[in-house]
Amino acid sequence: MIIYIFNNYFPDNSGFAKRCKMEIDVLSKMDDIIILCRKNKAKETPFYKSPFKKIFIERFNNNNRLMERPRAYKHVFYEVSRNIGLIVAIAKKLNAVLSSIKKIVEINKNIKIYAVSSPLTVPLVVFLIGKMHRVSLEVLEFHDLEPELAKHIKKIDDKSIVMRIEYFLEKFLCNVYHKTVVTSDSQAKRIINRTKIESNRMCVIPNTVVNSYLSKSKNKDIRNKYGIEKNDFLIGYVSTFYYDYTVLGMAKVLHCIPKLLPIIPSLKIILVGDGDGLSQLKQIVNELGLDKNVIFTGKVKNVSEILKIIDVALIPWEKDEMTLTILPIKLFEYMKAKKPVVGPNFGEIKSAIEAGKFGILYDSMNDLINKIIVLNKSRKLRSDLGNAAYRVYKTKYKNGDYSKKLTNFLN
Repeated sequence: MIIYIFNNYFPDNSGFAKRCKMEIDVLSKMDDIIILCRKNKAKETPFYKSPFKKIFIERFNNNNRLMERPRAYKHVFYEVSRNIGLIVAIAKKLNAVLSSIKKIVEINKNIKIYAVSSPLTVPLVVFLIGKMHRVSLEVLEFHDLEPELAKHIKKIDDKSIVMRIEYFLEKFLCNVYHKTVVTSDSQAKRIINRTKIESNRMCVIPNTVVNSYLSKSKNKDIRNKYGIEKNDFLIGYVSTFYYDYTVLGMAKVLHCIPKLLPIIPSLKIILVGDGDGLSQLKQIVNELGLDKNVIFTGKVKNVSEILKIIDVALIPWEKDEMTLTILPIKLFEYMKAKKPVVGPNFGEIKSAIEAGKFGILYDSMNDLINKIIVLNKSRKLRSDLGNAAYRVYKTKYKNGDYSKKLTNFLN
C-alpha cells in the first residue's frame, strides 16, 4: 500500500499536478495506492481512475488558498501562518488515514510513503507522523529545489537564517527518506553535493507530458475565440505566472514588441495560464498600447488546443539559481505539439535543446528579436525544428520510458 502525498489540488491541469498524475499512474500498476492531496471545492470526486485501478483520494483542508504569492512570502508572519496551517492540516489527515489503513494492513512495513516536497514542511510533517505510525518513508521527491526557490523569492544569500534552515531540512529529509527523486541532472548534482546521500538513492525522472485530452475543438474555433487571423504570426508562452522567473523575462519581451511590429506587422503573442504576475504584464500591455497584439487566455483546460495554432513556442526566462536547474513541462508540451522552441542559452533548457537540435537559443533580448525575425521569414525552418522536437520527444521523453525508469528505481 502506497500513500502518495502532495500539496496541490487533484485532478488539476497545473504542471505540478500533471507530473503527480504520471507518477500516480505508474505507482498504481505496482501496488494499491491512496492519494492525499489538498482540498479545493466543497464537492470533489472521491476517487481517480488510473489506467490500472480505481484510487481513492483523501483531501486535507487548509484554510489558506493554494495560490503562490511570492511577494507575501517575504513577510515572516505570512510564512509562519502558511506553514503552520499546512502542517496541522496534513498531520490530522495523514494520522486519520494511517490509523484507518492499519486496521486493514496487517504488517505496518507494507505501508509506504511517497512525499512530494512543496514546501519542505510537507515531507517534514509526513516524516513525523510516519515515524509515529512506524511506516516506511519510501520516497522524497523534489519538483523544484527549495533553497533555490527561497533565494529566488526572498533575494537572500546562504548566510541568512532562512537559508540555513532550508539547507538543514533538505539534508535531514534526504537522509531519512529511503530514496530521492528529482526532475533534472543539475538538481541531482546539487542535492548529492549538499546532502552527501549515496548516488544510488537518487533518481532523475525528467518531466514529460501525459497523453493529451481528446480535443473536439477545431483550429478555426480556437482562432475565432481569441481573435486570431489565419495569417497572424503567433508566438505562444505557457506558464503559471506566479514567480519572477515566469514574469520578468516576459515583461522584457513585451517591451520589445514595438521594435518588432514594423518588421512583423502580423505578430501576436498568446500568454496561456494564470497567476498574480499577470497583472504586471497586463499593465505593460496597456501602457504600450499592445492590446491587439497580446492575448491573455487565463487558465485553460486543454493547452494542446492552443499549441496547435501557434507558430513559435517561447520560454523567456531570466538566469538565476532557480532557472538553471529547471526542465519544465511546458518544454515537452511544445515538443509534443511539433513546435520550434526559442529558449534561453543556459541551464537544463540549453542542454536539452542543444542535444536534440529542435530549437533556437538566445543570449539577450536583441538576440531574441533577431531569432524571432529569422523564424518568421522561414516556414521551412519552423517546420524542420518542430518535427525535430517531436522526434526527440518520442525517442527520449515518451511516457513508456518514464514509467520504466521510475518502476525500476522503486523496485
